[in-house]
Amino acid sequence: MDAAIKNNDTAIKSVFPAISITLEEIRRLYDLEEGRRQSLENKAGILIGAIGVILTIVTVFDQKSIEKMVLFHILLIIALLFGLLVVKPSEYKIPHKKYCEFYGYARKNEEKVMDIFLLNYIKVLEDMENKNNTKVKYLEIKEKQSIICPFAVGFS
Repeated sequence: MDAAIKNNDTAIKSVFPAISITLEEIRRLYDLEEGRRQSLENKAGILIGAIGVILTIVTVFDQKSIEKMVLFHILLIIALLFGLLVVKPSEYKIPHKKYCEFYGYARKNEEKVMDIFLLNYIKVLEDMENKNNTKVKYLEIKEKQSIICPFAVGFS
């Protein structure tokens, strides 16, 4: 049995000679993508707050043209909704599904555990990147909508 384990260790090392460096890099990428998610949500929160202030100011101080005000409010509310799509809670996967699995990891050889972790991180990163890219699209729409809104109302 020990010979089989040693042969398996050797096979993993020969197939994946740079697995520890790769695992370190993918963990770094995971941290970067997590930071990207937090940054997107913070930016959306700031824009949501700004839209709220703009809506309040326009409602209080500009009551000359009801049609323009209604159009302005509709456009800003649409931008607000896209912002809420960015900050809405999303279910992000985590690299290791169950904490109880760590006990089993401790019993395996190091290279096998690195292989498992690497595959887990790859799945999670792909999911997180897709969700973050969707949030970027919503945020871009929201920003464009917020910028276009005053001009659309001003020229109508």
